Amino acid sequence: MWTEKRRYWFAGLAMILLGTTFVVAATGKLMAGSKAFELLAFPPFLPPALAKAIYISLPYIELAIGSLLILGLAVRFAANISLSLIICFAISNIILINQGIMECAGCFGLAGSFTPVSSLILDGVMAVMAITILLCYRGKFFNRTPWVFQAIPEGRECEYV
Repeated sequence: MWTEKRRYWFAGLAMILLGTTFVVAATGKLMAGSKAFELLAFPPFLPPALAKAIYISLPYIELAIGSLLILGLAVRFAANISLSLIICFAISNIILINQGIMECAGCFGLAGSFTPVSSLILDGVMAVMAITILLCYRGKFFNRTPWVFQAIPEGRECEYV
């Protein structure tokens, strides 16, 4: 049975893993510089100006989300934004797979390369972590206290879930 203490630790672990994934992806793209634009696989129907705007802003958005999750600030907000971003990544990977493009998706820039299929699997794992945070994190939507400084709940049974 789920206890508050287990929910607290599941949420904490998911926050650290998902946050680290976003920080590594952002760092890899930032280290690649202008080469990252060539590494990232955008769907062919995307206008070049929009692809460039996404390329410029994506690493910073990922770095912000990852930092918020690792620090435990505005966790529910960051988890909602990350889930939306993960859904966009998955749709992009599905489009690439459907069009037969099986080259490097460039998800992690210079930090690692994945095919669209393996990226889609990673998107699924990341979505599970984001949903785990949304279901298990007990803080407010815009909390200002990092999760590590919050009191660990007692081992009582949950009334919900």
